[in-house]
Amino acid sequence: MLIYIIIIVGGILIDQLTKYAAILYLEPISQMPLIPNVFHLTYIENAGAAFGMMSGWQYFLIVFSFLTVGALCYVFFHTPRERRFIAVRLSLCFIISGAVGNLIDRLRFKYVVDFLDFRLIGFPIFNVADIFVVLGGLLLAYVLIKKPILIDVLIIAMQKPKKKKTSSSYVKTGRLEGLKKQRSRPIKKRRPDQKRNAERHKRPRKEPQVYTTIEDVTKRGRITFTPTPPSDTKKKSSKK
Repeated sequence: MLIYIIIIVGGILIDQLTKYAAILYLEPISQMPLIPNVFHLTYIENAGAAFGMMSGWQYFLIVFSFLTVGALCYVFFHTPRERRFIAVRLSLCFIISGAVGNLIDRLRFKYVVDFLDFRLIGFPIFNVADIFVVLGGLLLAYVLIKKPILIDVLIIAMQKPKKKKTSSSYVKTGRLEGLKKQRSRPIKKRRPDQKRNAERHKRPRKEPQVYTTIEDVTKRGRITFTPTPPSDTKKKSSKK
């Protein structure tokens, strides 16, 4: 992430420094040919979009630039940090740096400073920010042609971040997705420690000791019977 931020900030700084040099040195002389009739440095104030298009639509271009930069930043920060999306993130970095560079000029001067003039092919005069935007667009188009993954990026960026479920929510909803994921992972079998097993076998087993106590219980309510001689009445009845 830090590398991408450095690319964006570096692109903005390069664009602003070149424009500052153009204002400082080119504005008084208006033109400086480096290769005659091929490549010149020509100072102009562009009140339109890139390459002089939509001239005079400053307020519309400012609002449109803000919306474009915001949308690109949103997609950039929601793009997954995977290897297959590196080219997409780089292209977004170039486009964002170029769009921000021109937006700074529109907010400061209400026009954009252009100074790169290719006379050989009759190309419109442009600046460094336009180069970054074109490079980012070409890289993004190449990625789309080779690997159409921009749809995946937009789908992922538009998805809402999923909230982490707590243990109470698992119990309420009855969904044990987290536990299933943990169970689905392969369990590494640990090798038995042979030394510990050998020491356990060598140790003598201690038999459990049982302690018993016998208590004398005094017998209560014991009844003793003593034999008695039969009465006289019983003897008489027996004689009769």
